[in-house]
Amino acid sequence: MILRRDRPVAAVISAADFEEFAAWREQRRRRSLGQTFDEVRELAARYDYELETGKRRDRDGWGGEST
Repeated sequence: MILRRDRPVAAVISAADFEEFAAWREQRRRRSLGQTFDEVRELAARYDYELETGKRRDRDGWGGEST
């Protein structure tokens, strides 16, 4: 640890530890799925876009019926 006026200002670590830290930091920077959907909703609203979907229907065997 490198101190300045009794406060830590830097640390010397191995290259392997730094690579592990860099990978961890990059993983935390990635956007979540929820954040991505929020952005899609904002863009759709901005451009007055509506995704057209087909009529919903149950597939055979998926309607909650016991067989």
